[in-house]
Amino acid sequence: MGFDPDEKPPTGALIQGMLFMLIGNFFLVYVLAHNMGAYDPVSWGQEATGASAISVAGMAAFFTWLGFFLPVDMGIVTWEKKSWKLFGINTSYHLLNLLLVAAVIAYMG
Repeated sequence: MGFDPDEKPPTGALIQGMLFMLIGNFFLVYVLAHNMGAYDPVSWGQEATGASAISVAGMAAFFTWLGFFLPVDMGIVTWEKKSWKLFGINTSYHLLNLLLVAAVIAYMG
């Protein structure tokens, strides 16, 4: 990716990156909870299908990943000429992150 492994980034850049990641994760949790209907369990489809909260949360996480994260990750490979190996690492991270957050929301909801 063009980084020098021997060069240490400045502390300010690391702190800024962590803050942006934290803010982004708050947005992720809010949007995923909205997609799951966490504030209204009836809208999860549990009554109609008999599905458990955790299975509905998993489906919401999967389809959020499929519709919003996977296309962006594929675009990075296509337009930024990143490797498919990096794609696999990044998209797996995004899917696991969504599944974990969805499980927490389902458990707390």
